[in-house]
Amino acid sequence: MRIEQLTDMMLQVHQDGHRARVGMHTLDSGPLDGRSISIDGQVMVNFSSCGFLGLEFDARLRQGAIDALARYGTQFSCSRSYMSVSLYEELESKLSTMMGRPVIATPSTTLGHFSALPALVASDDAIILDQHVHASMQQATSTLKGAGVHVETVRHCRMDKLDARLLALKNKHRRVWYLADGVYSMYGSRAPFEAMTELLARHEHLHLYVDDAHGFGWTGRYGRGVAASALPNSERIVFAASLNKSFAAAGGLIALPSQAWADRVRQGGRNLTFSGPIQPPMLGAAIASADLHLSDELPTLQADLARKIALTNEVFAARGIPLADDNDTPVFFVPTGIPTVVYSLVRALMLDGFQVSSGIFPALPMARGGLRFTVTRHITEADIEGLADRVAYHHPRVLHAHGSSRAHLARAFKTSGVAASLQQPQPEAPTPGNAPKEAPKAAPTAGTATVSAVTSEPGPTAVPDSYETPTGLRVHVRRSIDAVDPAFWDGMFAARGPMGHAVQRAMESSFSGNEGVGQNFEWRYVWVTDAAGEVVAATYFSIGWIKDDSFASAEISTAAESVRASEDPMHLVSKSVVSGSPLSLGDHLHLAAEHPARADALRALVD
Repeated sequence: MRIEQLTDMMLQVHQDGHRARVGMHTLDSGPLDGRSISIDGQVMVNFSSCGFLGLEFDARLRQGAIDALARYGTQFSCSRSYMSVSLYEELESKLSTMMGRPVIATPSTTLGHFSALPALVASDDAIILDQHVHASMQQATSTLKGAGVHVETVRHCRMDKLDARLLALKNKHRRVWYLADGVYSMYGSRAPFEAMTELLARHEHLHLYVDDAHGFGWTGRYGRGVAASALPNSERIVFAASLNKSFAAAGGLIALPSQAWADRVRQGGRNLTFSGPIQPPMLGAAIASADLHLSDELPTLQADLARKIALTNEVFAARGIPLADDNDTPVFFVPTGIPTVVYSLVRALMLDGFQVSSGIFPALPMARGGLRFTVTRHITEADIEGLADRVAYHHPRVLHAHGSSRAHLARAFKTSGVAASLQQPQPEAPTPGNAPKEAPKAAPTAGTATVSAVTSEPGPTAVPDSYETPTGLRVHVRRSIDAVDPAFWDGMFAARGPMGHAVQRAMESSFSGNEGVGQNFEWRYVWVTDAAGEVVAATYFSIGWIKDDSFASAEISTAAESVRASEDPMHLVSKSVVSGSPLSLGDHLHLAAEHPARADALRALVD
C-alpha cells in the first residue's frame, strides 16, 4: 500500500469518528478530578485514561513540578549533548534503582526507540516484529530496514513461529532481535514471557527488546513493570517504558543491561542528540513519582488497582460480555467489528455517561476493532458495575442493528489470539420492550439514552430492517427480494440489467437448498434514505463461497483446481460479499449523484 493511500484511509476513519462524535474531543474548561470529564456539557466517567495508579493529582507530584518550575523555569531549551539540568541525573539514578539496571530518560518512549534501536542493532543483525507490537517500534525499525537490516514480522505471540524463524536465521545473522510489547496496548494482554524466557535460553543469538509502556508502574517491585518482573535480568534484554501513563509524569526510559550499552545509546542515539529534553516541571514530577514508587506506599496502591481489575473481569464475565483476553492488566477490549459498528457502541455508552475509546484501524485490522477501556484507581466499583450493565445492553443491540453477531466476530477474530468468549452464544438483542427499565447513572449529570430503535420483520428469521446512521441517514436492509415492493425495486434496477424483482426471485430460488456449499448464497437488499424519505443510494449484495482465482490466469486456476480435486476442495475459496451477484451483469448501484449526502450514503452501504 502506498503511503498516501494509508494516510487517506486513516484520515477517512478519523473523520468518520469525528462525524459520529466519538473522537477528536476537546474537554470543557474547568478542573479535573481524575474520575470524570465533561464534553459539550455532558459529564462522563472517564474509562479512557492510562494514568492507572491515579497519581496525576497526587500532592507530592504536583509539588515536585512546582518546585522544579520555580528553580528552572518552564523550559531548559538545550540538547543534552551540550548540557542538562541536574534533575536529569537525579531522575535517572532513581529509575536505575527501580529497574535494577542502567536507565536513560528520554523525551518520549517513541524517541527512545528511535534512538536506542539504531544504536544497538548492527547491519548484520535481523529484527523480528511481533504482529501487534506498538506502532512506534514499527516506525523505528523502518529506518533500519531502509538501511539494509533484515526486518520481518511473525504472528502475534506465536512462539512456535518465532522459534522456527530463529532457527532459519541463525546462520545468516549475528544477532536476532525480537521486538514485543510487555502489555499489548489494544487487548491488554501480556506477552508470553515464560515461552520467551525458554527461547532466550535455547537461542544464544536471540535478543529481546520489550516496550512495557502499558505495564510499567502499576505492578512489580518498585513498579518496574510487567516485563522486567517476568523476564530474567539478562544481558540480552532491553526494556523500554513510558513515564506518561501510570507514572503520571512525562517522557520515557530505556533500561539497558550494562553501562557500556547505556553509553552507546546515550552518546550515539541520534534522536537523543538532536531532540529537546524533558522540561523541568515534568522532571520534578517524575522525581517525586520515582520517590513514591521506591517507598513502602506503592504496594498498597498497586493492590487497590488489582482489586478493581479483578472486579472488572468478574462483572463482565457475569454479564456474558466477551473480552479479548481474560487478563490481569488495566486495559480491556470488547471485540466489536468495523469502525462504524465500534463508533455506534462508543456513542451509545457516551450518551449513558461513560467515556470509552475506539480501538480501530490503523491500530488494528479494519474488521477487528472494538471497545477499548481502561481502569484506574479513580474509578469506583459502582462505575465498573454501571459500565458493565450498559455494555451488556448495547453490545448485542449494536451488533444486531448492523447485521452482525458474535458468530461474525468469531470468524473475523479467528487468527487474532482473542479469547474464546466470542464462541459463546450471543444474547438476544434487546429491544425497547425488554431493555432495562433504568440505566445506572454513571456521573452526577449523566442521563441515559439509546441510539436508535431496531424494528424487525415478523417470522423466525427476523432481522433488523432499519437503523439510523450517525449522519442522520436511515439504512434499510432486507434478506429476501420478497420483502421488497416490486414496483419500488424495479423503479431503480429493472432497466440496469438482469437484476429486477422477478430475476432476483429466480436467483434466490436457484441458489438455495443445494448440496454444494458454493451453490448457496445469502442476499442483502440495501437502500439508504434521507430525512425526507428520498433514496440516496441502493444496491444488493450476495454472500457466499467464491473461488479466489476467479479472475486469475488460466495457469493459476488450473493449479488451484488440481489441489481442490486431490487435497482440499476449499483451497483458495473464501466467504465473500459481492455487490450484485457473481452471475449478473450491469450497474448494481443506484445513486442520487447530485444529493449532498451521497458520500455518506455510499459509506453506509459499505458498512
